[in-house]
Amino acid sequence: MEVEIKLKEYLETNGIKQQFICDKTNIDKVALSNVLNGKRKLTANELVNIANALNLPLNFFAKEVNK
Repeated sequence: MEVEIKLKEYLETNGIKQQFICDKTNIDKVALSNVLNGKRKLTANELVNIANALNLPLNFFAKEVNK
């Protein structure tokens, strides 16, 4: 699962507004919207900032690997 898809699902499932992420991370609202709609990839710094804002470990967004 791609990072952006996992982020979008997490926000929707937990009722977290895009504006909350923008306020906590200083990511532009249009940029975040583009990320969540698959038009843009997150940068590493943005991902770290989002994980911190959501109090999630960075590996929450790691790809699941089938063993």
